[in-house]
Amino acid sequence: MLEHGTIRRLPLKGVGGLVFTAAVVVLAVVYVPVFRWFLAIAIPIGVIVALALHFWHKRTPVSEPENKKKVLHLDDR
Repeated sequence: MLEHGTIRRLPLKGVGGLVFTAAVVVLAVVYVPVFRWFLAIAIPIGVIVALALHFWHKRTPVSEPENKKKVLHLDDR
C-alpha cells in the first residue's frame, strides 16, 4: 500500500523496464489521440536535434579544461 505523500519505485530494470516503457507508450498512442500528434511532432524534432548535436560535436570535440578549479573560480573566496 502506498503511504500518503510518497511514490515508491517500480522494480523494473533492463529489459523489463524497456518492455514496460514500450507498453505504456503503445497504450498512450492507442487510447490518447492527442498523444499521436505529440509523438508525430516530437520524434522528428528530437532526431533533428540529435543529428545536429552529433555532427556539431564531431566537428568541434569537447575538451576538458586544464584546471577545473580555475574554471570554476573556486580559489576566489
